[in-house]
Amino acid sequence: VLAVGDCCAKETEIAVNSIKDPRVRYFNSDKHNGLQDHGSTPKNIGIANSKGDFIAYLDDDDEYEPNHLEKSLQFFQDHPDVDLVYGCSRVYKFINPLRCNVRDRDFVKEEHDKSPFINTCEIVHRRSLLDKIEGWRTVGYYNDYDFLKRASVVCKIVHSKHIAATQHFPHAHLVHMERRRIERTG
Repeated sequence: VLAVGDCCAKETEIAVNSIKDPRVRYFNSDKHNGLQDHGSTPKNIGIANSKGDFIAYLDDDDEYEPNHLEKSLQFFQDHPDVDLVYGCSRVYKFINPLRCNVRDRDFVKEEHDKSPFINTCEIVHRRSLLDKIEGWRTVGYYNDYDFLKRASVVCKIVHSKHIAATQHFPHAHLVHMERRRIERTG
C-alpha cells in the first residue's frame, strides 16, 4: 500500500507511519497540485514507487469494499486477456447522504466518449498497461475519463460487476462548476 499525499501536512505522514507495517509506505508531493491536477501527480508518484504487477487506486473521499481487490485479482486470473477491470460503486451525494445509487454500466467505448462514468476507485489494471499509455495526465476533473479513453485504444476493459467501492461526494458543487466550465470552453 502506497499512501501518496498532495503536499500534505506532517500529521498525515505521522498517521500513515503509525500503522507500523513495512508494506505501507508514505510519499508526499513537494507542492500542492490543486484541483486542476485532480490527483494525477500523486497517482503518478505512487506508480513510480510501486513494484506490483497490478495497480489499484483509492482517493481520499472513497472507500474500498472489503473484497474488492481479491475479486479483481481473481477476475484477472480467470481472464488473462484482460488488462483493466472495474467494478461498481455505491454513490452517496451530500444532497441526500442517506440515499445511495449503485453505478453499474458495461464499458462501451462510444458511450464512455460521451459521458464518463467509471471512477478511479473502481479500477484495477495490469502494470503492463502503463507500457502502452502514459500514466495519469493533468486534464482537470476528468483525468479518470482521459486515462480510460487512452487505455481503451490499446487494451481490453471489462466490467466485473462486483461492488468495488463506496464514493462520497461532499464536493458535488465542484463537479457542477467543472461541468459548466467544460461546456463553456468545449
